[in-house]
Formats: sequence, C-alpha cells, structure tokens
Amino acid sequence: MRKNGLTNLLFVISLLLILLAVFPLAAYAQKEKVYKFGTLFPMTGPAAWIGVEFLEGIDLAVDEINAKGGVEGLKLEVIKEDHKANPKDGANAMAKLATLDKVPFVISSFTAITLAAQPYAVENKVLIINIGGTGSDLLKKPFLYNNQIIGAYGLPPLVDYFWAQGHRKLATIVTNDAFGLGTRKDFITRWEQIGGKVVADELFPEGATDFSVQLAKVKAAKPDCIATSLVGATGAALMKQMRDLGIKLPVADTPGDIAGMRKIGVAADNLFIAGLTVDPATTNTFAKEYMRIFRERYKKDPAWLWQQPNSYETVYILAELIKRVKKAGGNIYSGEQLLNALEKKPEFPTVYDTTLRFLPDHAVLKAMKVTKASYREGKLEFEIVKTISIEEMLKRAK
Repeated sequence: MRKNGLTNLLFVISLLLILLAVFPLAAYAQKEKVYKFGTLFPMTGPAAWIGVEFLEGIDLAVDEINAKGGVEGLKLEVIKEDHKANPKDGANAMAKLATLDKVPFVISSFTAITLAAQPYAVENKVLIINIGGTGSDLLKKPFLYNNQIIGAYGLPPLVDYFWAQGHRKLATIVTNDAFGLGTRKDFITRWEQIGGKVVADELFPEGATDFSVQLAKVKAAKPDCIATSLVGATGAALMKQMRDLGIKLPVADTPGDIAGMRKIGVAADNLFIAGLTVDPATTNTFAKEYMRIFRERYKKDPAWLWQQPNSYETVYILAELIKRVKKAGGNIYSGEQLLNALEKKPEFPTVYDTTLRFLPDHAVLKAMKVTKASYREGKLEFEIVKTISIEEMLKRAK
C-alpha cells in the first residue's frame, strides 16, 4: 500500500512538473503566433480624415494577409497610435510603441511628426517607414525610410510643368512647419534655377483658420501661379478662402489630399497635384487586385487616392522583410535586422505600376502623376495631365 501511495505521489509530481514545463512553452508559442507593429497617424483633430484613409489601407492589407494564414504562420496585429498632427504627441506615441509595446516596425505619416519620432527609433532600433511626409529633412535619417515621394524628387517636375504652361511669377503660401517649409524650399529652388521670379512668400501657423492677411499680400503681388501646402481641414480652408477672395490662379500642391479637396468642390478648381495615384488603366497585377478588394470593402473608387495604397503596400513591405529575415535565420522581431534586409535588397512590389525602389538617401522612387482638379457641371473631376517617370525624377533631383 505504502509503495503504491509513493508511486502515485511520484506520478502526480511528475505530471505537475510536465504541466509546468509545457504550459509556459504553450503560452510562448501562442505569443509567437502574433506579430505586432505600430502606426502613427492623425486619428483626431483637423487632419483626422487623412488618418482614416491611411488606416483603410493598413486594415485592408492586414486582413488580407491574415486571411491567407499570415506571414510565415504569424498573424499581423497593428497597434494604432494617434499623433493628432502634433509633433509632441507623435513623439510620445512613438516612445510608447518603442518602449512599452516594443514593436520592431512602425508606419508613420507627416514630416514633423516623423522627424520627432525618429530619435526614439534610433534609440530603440525600430524601423520606421514614413508614407505621408514629403519634407527633404526626412532623408538620410538612421532607421527611417520613406515610402512617399520626397519633395526634392517630386516637386521639380511639377515646377517644370508649370513653367511649360507659361507661368513665370510665383507666390508661395505654406504652413510654418517642416512640411510647409520643405515644400516651399523645394519649389522655390527649382523655380529660381530655371529663371522664375518669386513675387510673394507667405507663411501661416499650423492649424490656422484665417489666411486673409497672407492672401491679401499674395493677391497684391500679382503672381500667375501659386505653390502651397494643403493638409486636412487647414488646407481645405486655405483653398476656399483663396477662391473666395477672387484668386483663381493655378495652384501647385504635393502630395495631395483628394478627399479634402472633394469636400470644397469648386474651390479646388485649377489645382495641380504632383503625387502618387493608382492608374485606373493599370495592368499591374498587384495594383488590379488591390483596387478590386478596395472597391469591394469600401465601396469607393481607389484610383485617385494615395493614402490607402501607400499604407497597403507598406504592410506588404513588412511582410516581405519578415520573410527575408526568417529565411536568413535571423530574428524577425529585430528592427535592425528588418532594416538590414531592406538595405540589402531595396526593391519591393508596388501598386503604382513600376517597381518600388528605395535609394541610398532613404528616398523612394515610384512613377508619379501630375493630376489636375477641374470643376465641371457641379462636380469636381480629376485627370492625369502628366506622368513623371522614375528617370525624370532622378534627372531633376541631381
């Protein structure tokens, strides 16, 4: 009896030891089935609708990838942080993602926010890919790459297009932040280089709602074209006040806010945007599939948008980086190893017809379009008036 009791006790102890050993491993294995990454988008405030558009692309890609079994058996999970279009909030959000959530990869937006977040990326070895900001200050930053056409590459071809239309006198009116100042610098540099004259140069504070003083100076200078920076509700208000004051001149902008301009209708007439847009006539398989599932889910036309396709394809960049690091036997949760995989082979699929290629200065090259907004018969319409090739962008940026 005593022997049987001892045997039973030893059996119970052995079973407990096995359970203690197995369950933590099972919990760890369960944890390994989820791969978390972060996003920094405006989710509240005057630019919130841009954040909604970015997240549409993120959610579309994550759900599509997860429905197919994830990446190497891992389901993607996104931690969404609100930068409120404010650098301080953006920096705090990035600090949380890097130190508390410990994500190795973040998709960001807006020039000033991304610049504020980048030091935390360096400190914690987190790879950031900016998909919205266009400021040239975003170039050559450690742990930061840009899946958005930077102004130094995208604006010169737009300047040349305006010049070819016979415009010679330029006025600028931009927000006094990293995005606006970068746009101003890139446009003016090329404008003066080809012999143009800047007759007015105005700044307005971030979040402004009244531009009457600046616009009065612009109008008095008698330019024949205007370069500006239009983001969210602030950009829409600027365009509307400009037109209300009788300034009907062609306006140059990048990267463009199609949804915001649709809200103001006729006020967006004669606006020219240098940016990314999915060609409705594309033969690119990746692009065609993206547009199909986008229409099915959101019941709207994706052809003129860039926020959703930029975020959508950037999730696929992450998926590809995970595969590359795992294939090499590395640590897929290391932002540094994700970065190394990107730099080793900087080409990825894109929904913009051509191959997406990151450059040594951390810019990206993808075919761009100059799109014109025209108000006809009570409706704002868009048309591509010029396609800007990768070769042209490289030539103009030299």
